[in-house]
Amino acid sequence: MMIFGGTTLVGQIVIQLAKLSGFSPVIVTASLRNAKFLISYGATHVLDRRLSASELRSAVTDITSLPVKTVYDAVGLRDTQNAAYDILAPSGTLVVVLEDAVDPSKKTPEKKIVRAEGDTYVENRRTSASLIGQLTSLLERGLIKPNRVEVLSNGLAGIPEGLERLRNNERSHLHWPHGEVV
Repeated sequence: MMIFGGTTLVGQIVIQLAKLSGFSPVIVTASLRNAKFLISYGATHVLDRRLSASELRSAVTDITSLPVKTVYDAVGLRDTQNAAYDILAPSGTLVVVLEDAVDPSKKTPEKKIVRAEGDTYVENRRTSASLIGQLTSLLERGLIKPNRVEVLSNGLAGIPEGLERLRNNERSHLHWPHGEVV
């Protein structure tokens, strides 16, 4: 399995669920400075998110000779979706978190694209109830770790500073404002 955007909030959860589900290898794209963290969450390999699509394909081939049947794009950009689709095995499934942005000229009937959504629908009630029912136990046993977040001071007024830190590449995970809003 391959996951684009390993340090995103969605990516961190998908890595852990992939490990729990027995996927191997679990190949992730991210900033290499986060490799140790992502490996602690279950990634087996971390590839530099700045690699071109052809460099990613080559790196994946160096890691495994097996076809990559599942790719999860937790980023959602046109470039990441197209790179993910290129890596995907002919009978594989690409999971996207935003609207499908894969170049229509690339698409083949053998490759499936599905959109993951976080809402619980009536059709998914049984599966959702099962997962939620096990979540506390998974957390208590350390099988699922919570996302890394940072609480910014000054409530909503702290957002500009947090955004500036992101622009300066000082942090790579999401910052959440906290505090009283006046």
